[in-house]
Amino acid sequence: MTMGCPCSLLFLSYQPKIPRLEKTSCNPSSSSCSKCKFMDNPIILWSQVGNCVDKRPKRVLYRSQFWLKSCCSTDNSKSGCIVHLTLLLFSFILSNTMPGIGIDKNSWQVQASVISDNTLLRRYIVTHGKAILRYALPIPIDEPIRGLQSTLEQLLIDLHSPGKSGISLAWKDIQKAKPILHRGEVEILLDTRKEHRDEAAVALGDVDQLLESIQEKIKVTKNSKKALKDMKNEIAQQTESTLDKIAQLEEWMVQGFPYPIPHKYDSLPRLKGRATVEMTVTKANHPTVDSSSLFRDKNGSPIGNSIHLVAILDGYSAPLTSGNFIQALLNNIYQNATIVHKESGFYLFVQPKQLLIDSNTKKPRHIPMEVLVDGDPYPIWGKTLETADLADLQPVLPMTAFGALAMVHSSEDENDANSSFFIFTLDPRSEQARNKGGNVLNGNVATFGYIVEGLEYLLQISPNDTITHTRILNGMDKWEP
Repeated sequence: MTMGCPCSLLFLSYQPKIPRLEKTSCNPSSSSCSKCKFMDNPIILWSQVGNCVDKRPKRVLYRSQFWLKSCCSTDNSKSGCIVHLTLLLFSFILSNTMPGIGIDKNSWQVQASVISDNTLLRRYIVTHGKAILRYALPIPIDEPIRGLQSTLEQLLIDLHSPGKSGISLAWKDIQKAKPILHRGEVEILLDTRKEHRDEAAVALGDVDQLLESIQEKIKVTKNSKKALKDMKNEIAQQTESTLDKIAQLEEWMVQGFPYPIPHKYDSLPRLKGRATVEMTVTKANHPTVDSSSLFRDKNGSPIGNSIHLVAILDGYSAPLTSGNFIQALLNNIYQNATIVHKESGFYLFVQPKQLLIDSNTKKPRHIPMEVLVDGDPYPIWGKTLETADLADLQPVLPMTAFGALAMVHSSEDENDANSSFFIFTLDPRSEQARNKGGNVLNGNVATFGYIVEGLEYLLQISPNDTITHTRILNGMDKWEP
């Protein structure tokens, strides 16, 4: 970058330092320092770290959809520099006045959302609830674990390539993944909350072993005559298990709730984190119970008239909506709630037999519309993306994923949701699910979580089936009434 560009002077003045590990209470020049032995072997219990501390500057939490390029890389004219300088000043002001927006340390690009980057990867993310939940966590996008995550997600996508070409691409992906893990182990541990560092060290060891196993399976598959589809499925299942471990590590890296909730909502419960809930759905009573009225497994064998759905609620992206859902569960509002409508390939509509009553007003509670736009530091409350003139933007929690949960509000008032909710069942291969513009309801209903277990049974649920039992598996420590 030439010093003749006025933008370069400003950029050099405010360029963040590259995060690095600084060691204290030991000899920095000694590679064999007993207190810093984790530098050579990071996968050890955190108690062995000694007095080495993390002195790296804090990094921004959120993604931004802005893109800036150096004016020195194209036209170095005065007018071009003024335009780019204006954009840079605007970005710098945002980074100091709004949490979560900042300049990338290695380029003139402001941190960009992965959801709007690679087309195939974006399509994978917006149609898979677990992937959305991983990217929705408020941790820096330049974390090494994010790079590992996206590489494994790319591996899953590449496995769908026909024949052995999918295996060849997956081999390249796994070769990239292992160095990312080994280079980033120390930084991942340092960015994990202290109370979870021992667990994180063990989990990193598990991830390392899983990557070894995946690599071995891919290597065997390259030279095997066994049914290719079966072997690809085995690799995909193990990769999904690795991504589940990574998601847990990422959740341990979240440093508290990332933004304040407006005081006007102080009377509403909120979930300041994640919670996992379970719902038991039972087939409607029939005069004679036969095999046609039973749920079936993936092989078509009947398994009974009840199934369990496990969902993760995302209070980081929808704290009030998730908090209200937890309150409804605690009040047994969903006990015997009925599936009142089914739009095949679109949604299930769940309606409780009673409304959730506010304990203060003694009237039915109404919660505001709540949607977090991808790249924003905090949600929009009280408006849909359409009424806010932001319909072309992508919400962090799109309803396009199979098994998405979203609150129901009336067509007259987006702020009158109570306890009825949608379970969306869009086909991941459909244009409605994969189109970049999303569905007409994307950002116009308050999505607050995703079903992560029991997805294979959703299409078998019918009108008049009921939710016969609910329970909260974890996350009550993040809930505030």
